[in-house]
Amino acid sequence: MKKLTLLVIILTFFISCKKDKSVENDVGGGNLNILSVQLKTDKALYNPGEAVTFESDKSLGNNIYIKYYFLGNLIDEIPAAGKSWTWEPPLDDFRGYMVEVVDKSRDNEVHLGSIAVDVSSDWKRFPRYGFLSHYGEMSDAEIEKNIEKSHPSGGMTLNGLAKIMLFQRLKLEVRVRLARFQKLRFVLLQET
Repeated sequence: MKKLTLLVIILTFFISCKKDKSVENDVGGGNLNILSVQLKTDKALYNPGEAVTFESDKSLGNNIYIKYYFLGNLIDEIPAAGKSWTWEPPLDDFRGYMVEVVDKSRDNEVHLGSIAVDVSSDWKRFPRYGFLSHYGEMSDAEIEKNIEKSHPSGGMTLNGLAKIMLFQRLKLEVRVRLARFQKLRFVLLQET
């Protein structure tokens, strides 16, 4: 009786462990299920009339659309194709746009990613400041990468670069002072 019960349990386990074929594996015309995309532009700031080049980390296909917004109002929508595309924003100066990638293949429109586009002839009118939220050890290559993506012309402002360099110098200074303090404490403990 115990063997029969064990056999039934084992058979039930194997029968219930079949692969679910209801999961869609082909969303967006040849793409695997896309849950999110990382977007980047070729520059951080564009002059009026200048085309914006976008790049996605994944290839975008059927039922994937790109929406362009200004102050929450939809101004353009196009179907996506491939990993990169260009867009010509309106000629208005000192405007910011939101670009959103959505998947319309499902019942509800699904947000996949977004990025901002700044169209300004002078970045100083509405300066964008950035900061690093975690100041870990960074190699020179990592610092350069952060600089390139943080400044309107492709590099960080001198002020921003100076802050990073100053912070790294302060970290070194703290380490030096801590080592001196520990050495002094050791000497004082030896004398008592």
